[in-house]
Amino acid sequence: MMNTRIEFWQMIWNNQTTIIVSLYADENLSSDYWPLSNQIIDCGNISVCLIDEHFEYEYIYRDCLIRSAKV
Repeated sequence: MMNTRIEFWQMIWNNQTTIIVSLYADENLSSDYWPLSNQIIDCGNISVCLIDEHFEYEYIYRDCLIRSAKV
């Protein structure tokens, strides 16, 4: 799934998506898409970093910051 991560975040950026719901029961299947704490994912013309992550029951809530990498 690593080969689709850039396309995934590009789609989020292009559509100005504000909420993403991932319905994977196995976190390992979607873990490649989400940045780790203090990690920046370089997606060409955008970058994605994790701002906050908290767990409630069986849910994981993540706040990510998506920025244009163009100066």
